[in-house]
Amino acid sequence: MKLLGFIKFIISVFFFGVLLYGGYYVFDRYVWDIIHPEPTAEEQFVQEVGKISNIEHFQDNVNLDSKKPFAMLLLGVDGDTFSSTRSDTIMIAVVNPQKSKVSLLSIPRDLRVEIPGEEGHDKINAAFSRGGVDLTAKTIEETFGIHTDYYATINFKGFQEMVDAIGGVQVDVEKDMTFSDRITKTQFSLNKGPQSLNGIQALNYARFRKDGEGDFGRMRRQQQVIRAIVDQTVAFRNIPKIIDIIQVVDKNFNSNVSFKDLGLLALKMRNLEGDKIETLKLDAGTDMINGVSYVTASQDQIQEAAQKVFDALDNTE
Repeated sequence: MKLLGFIKFIISVFFFGVLLYGGYYVFDRYVWDIIHPEPTAEEQFVQEVGKISNIEHFQDNVNLDSKKPFAMLLLGVDGDTFSSTRSDTIMIAVVNPQKSKVSLLSIPRDLRVEIPGEEGHDKINAAFSRGGVDLTAKTIEETFGIHTDYYATINFKGFQEMVDAIGGVQVDVEKDMTFSDRITKTQFSLNKGPQSLNGIQALNYARFRKDGEGDFGRMRRQQQVIRAIVDQTVAFRNIPKIIDIIQVVDKNFNSNVSFKDLGLLALKMRNLEGDKIETLKLDAGTDMINGVSYVTASQDQIQEAAQKVFDALDNTE
């Protein structure tokens, strides 16, 4: 009898466990998903960027004021995620919705700066790995005096897929170039002259710096490719393919501005063309300091570049 009672006890515990687990599964699978739905890809990346930020600068989910010019921080990240990596492309974009004009200041990724909270000097692209977009923006603000309320970040996978989604870009390649693509481990070449580049070609063309110009030539080519993307996208702005483009970059794109506001801004600036994108230049040089190669700029050169941004933000004629 004692053995039979013990068996009944074990069976009761087993079925209670099954019932308990089943109830938990139903709650987790259905009820919890209703109460706390899975975050969207955009929300997940906002959270990820927030995790690597150790200083507050940007507010999440801000409303974009498209009635006056504004400055936005644009970052291209070398990696499949937005964490544990340095920013490869750093730009300040001054957007003037009323005039359908954009002014771009490219900041060399190897620019020698003081990063807030860090001792000594380092390359400005190190700020992203240490504090995300917030620390990068704070470093720019303390170096140039330029404040940004908005940011947009894309990784290279998203850039490549975006170019492919719009059918490639027409680019006048500056010179004969041979690349060894870091991601696919393949080698290919581009010949000088006008041609259509696919995603992987456009990415490597924009990143190329194995010539005498280094970062300076690369920044020029990055802006050249951006103009080409703008021109190529014009043909699609009133076609549903734009939705496909957004879906392609969604998982590789992050911003504190909603897709809705970005879409309304794109609609407002539908007449933007590549030749309306102005280049703002930072005069700088290169120096070898303690065995490390840096891009260096004097305080006067930094102030001159900052003034160009302030002039672009000035909406008066």
